[in-house]
Amino acid sequence: MRVRDKEEQKKWAAEYYIQHKEEIKARNKKFYAENKEKIAANTAIYYQENKEKIAIRNAKHHIEYRDEELARRRKHYTENKEKFHIRQKEYYETHKEKYKVRHAQNYIKHKKEITEYGVKYREEHKEEISIRNRKYKLRGDYGLTIDEYNGMVNDQNNKCAICGDLIEKLYVDHDHLTGKVRGLLCSGCNRLLGNAKDSTDILLRAIKYLETKK
Repeated sequence: MRVRDKEEQKKWAAEYYIQHKEEIKARNKKFYAENKEKIAANTAIYYQENKEKIAIRNAKHHIEYRDEELARRRKHYTENKEKFHIRQKEYYETHKEKYKVRHAQNYIKHKKEITEYGVKYREEHKEEISIRNRKYKLRGDYGLTIDEYNGMVNDQNNKCAICGDLIEKLYVDHDHLTGKVRGLLCSGCNRLLGNAKDSTDILLRAIKYLETKK
C-alpha cells in the first residue's frame, strides 16, 4: 500500500470533506451533543496546561493570516448580517443585567482613560459627529433622511418658508399633533409658531394687535 505524502494527504482530506460535508457535520454535531461536558472539561484542562503555547500559536497565526481572516469574517458577516443582529439582540436581552454591571465596573476602573479618550475623539471627529447626530435627529424626530432634508433646502433656495430670509441653517417645522413635516424655517419663525402653539387664532390676534398699534 502506497503511503501518501503530506500534500497528497491534505488534498485527499479536503476532497473527502467536500464530498461528505453534511454527513461529517451531522456526525460531529451528534458526538458533541453526547459528549458536551466531557469535551468542555478536556478543553479547559488542555488550555490550562498549554496556555503559553496556545497564545504563541494564535499570535503567529494571526500575523500570517490576518488579511485572509479579516476578509473571511467580513464576507461571513455581510452574508449573515440579519442573523447576527437578531442573535446579538437576543443575547443582550438575556444578559442585560450582566452587561450593565460589567460596563459600570469597567467605567469605574478606567474612568480617567475613558474620559480622556472621549475628549480626544470628539475633538478629532467633530464634523463627523455633528453630521451623524444630525442624521439621527432628522430620522428620529421627523422621519427624514439627510438627502430628503437637503432636497427641501434646495426647494426653498435656502430661505425660510415664512420670512423669506436666506438662512445658513434651517430648522424642520412639523405639526406637533400629527408629526407631519410642513417645511423649513429660520430659528425665529420656528420659535414664533412654537410660542403661538401653532394656533392660527393667536397669530391672527397678534396681527390685529400690531395693526391697531401702528
